[in-house]
Amino acid sequence: MDDILKELECEELIETFKNNHIDFDTFKLLNTEELRELVPSIGLRKKLQIKIHQLAINDAVICIESAPAPDITSIESLPSTETLLSDDTAAVDEFLVYQNPQIDLFERVSKPLLPEFDLRTLLQTSPLGSSILNYYAAHKQLDNTQRSRLVDIITKHLYTHIINYRLKGDDYILLAAKIISLFPTEATGTYYVSPIKKNQSRTGKSIAAKGRLVSKVSNLVSICGEASPVRKRKAGQNCSEENVFKRPTPIQENLENHEDIVWLKHNTEPWDVVVEKWSTTFGIRRNTERDAPGTVADFINRWPILKDLRSDVLINQDFDALYPGCGLKFYMKWQQFFTTVLHLHENNVRDNDALNLLKEWKADQSEDGKLLLELNLLPYLIPPKGRVVIEKRKHWKFSILEVLESIIIHVIAPGDIEKSISSQKEKAFQHKQTVQPYILVQGSSLVNISCIYVVIDTLKYQYDSVSKGFDTLFKLFHTFNAQYPVQSEYIYTLIQKCIYNIHTPYDKTTPTTELVINTFLKGIET
Repeated sequence: MDDILKELECEELIETFKNNHIDFDTFKLLNTEELRELVPSIGLRKKLQIKIHQLAINDAVICIESAPAPDITSIESLPSTETLLSDDTAAVDEFLVYQNPQIDLFERVSKPLLPEFDLRTLLQTSPLGSSILNYYAAHKQLDNTQRSRLVDIITKHLYTHIINYRLKGDDYILLAAKIISLFPTEATGTYYVSPIKKNQSRTGKSIAAKGRLVSKVSNLVSICGEASPVRKRKAGQNCSEENVFKRPTPIQENLENHEDIVWLKHNTEPWDVVVEKWSTTFGIRRNTERDAPGTVADFINRWPILKDLRSDVLINQDFDALYPGCGLKFYMKWQQFFTTVLHLHENNVRDNDALNLLKEWKADQSEDGKLLLELNLLPYLIPPKGRVVIEKRKHWKFSILEVLESIIIHVIAPGDIEKSISSQKEKAFQHKQTVQPYILVQGSSLVNISCIYVVIDTLKYQYDSVSKGFDTLFKLFHTFNAQYPVQSEYIYTLIQKCIYNIHTPYDKTTPTTELVINTFLKGIET
C-alpha cells in the first residue's frame, strides 16, 4: 500500500492509511464518501479515485479471463447479437482474453468515472430486482426474461451517465464482471463481447462490440438522442455552419401506437408487469413529456396509472433513472441539513409560534414528530423574501404561513381533510396560481399524527412515515417535470442542492440560501 501511495505522490497519506488500518484489499473497496473523510485534498482524492478505478478494471479483466469457455477455432463462429440473446452464449467468452483495455488517465479525469454501485444492493431495492435474485436462487441460472430485466435495471440506474458520457469498453467489462460475480453460472459473452479491430481480425474486417448491455445502451441512446452531446469539431476544421456536424433529431415515437404505452394506459395489473413496462418506456415518456403543456393534474390524466395508490414505486423508479444514486439521500442527509440551518439562523427566531415549535423540537419526540417540527420550522428559520406579479401592478408578497402551507398542512379532525384541500384550491385561484403537490397530515398535534398524505390535486397518497412522504413529494416534482410552488421555491431549491446534490440551470438562490449551501457543503467536506 505504501508503494502505491508513493507512486501517486501521496506520501503524506501513508500515516493516515495506517491509522485507519487500510491495506491494499481495503483500499480497492473505498467509496467516494470514505475517501472524502480520509483525504481533505481534492487533488489527492482524484488521484486515488482514478487508481481505484484502474484496479477495478484490472480485477474485472482477470475475472472475465478466468471464466470457463469452450474452445473456438474460427473467428467466423462469433455469434451475432441475436445469437447472444439466446441461452447458449458461453462460446463467445474466449474472445475477451485478447482484449487488454488500458485506461487513458487524461480521459478519466475529463470524463466522470462510472458511478460505483453494488449490484446485489441495487437489485434488492426493487421488486423486479428481488425477483431476479429469487429466480437465480431457485434455478441456479437466469432465463432470457430475467437477463433482460437485469440489463434494464442496470442501464436505468446508470441512465444519466450513459446519456451524458456514453460507456467505454472498460465500463462494459466492469459491468459484466459485476454480473458474473453475482451470478457465477452466467456467461460473460451474454452481456459484453469486446470489439475486434480490423488489423486483429482473421477476416480482415472489424467486428463491433456485442452483447445485451451493448444492445440496450445503443437503444437507449437512440431513443434519447436529443439529450446526447453533438460530436465536437476537429481542430483546424472549417467552422462554417455547413461543415459543422449536427446530430439529426430522432423521429419521436407516437405514444398512442407504442405497445407498452398503450398497455400502461389501460392496465394496472399484474403490478410487476406495470413496473417493468414503466421502466422500459422511461426514455420515450421523458422525451415526450419534457415540453408537454399543462399542470400536474394534466400529467396524471395523461398517465392514469399514477392514480393507483402504489404508483409511488413508479415515481421513485423514474427519479432513480433521472438522478442515479440520489434516491436515498434524504434519509442520509436531512439531519445534517437541518442542523446546519438551525446553527446559522436559530438566534434570528423571534416569532412566538416558531419559539414554541423549537421548544417542542428540543423535547424527546418520535422520528415523525421531530421531522414534522423541522419542516414547520424551516420557513421561520429562513423567511421568504420574494414576491410575484399576479396582475398588472399587483404583487403577491408571501407570508411565512403561505410558504409553510405550500409544503405541509396540518388538520386536527379527519373531517377537515377535504375542507383543507378545497381551501388550498380557492387560495391558489385568488393568486392566479395552480395548487402544486403538498403534504397533509391529520392528528391532534404535530407530534401525534394519525394519517400522512401527499396530495396531488384531488388525489391522496397515504404513507406510513413523514420521511417517505416528503421524499416522494420532492421526487414527483422532478418526475412530473413540475415547478415548485412559487411561495416555497427557495426552500425546495435549498433541499435540492444540499440534500440531493442536484443542480440545474434554472435554480434561483439568494445570499441567505447561498450561505446555507456553502456552509452545508463545507461541513460535508470536513
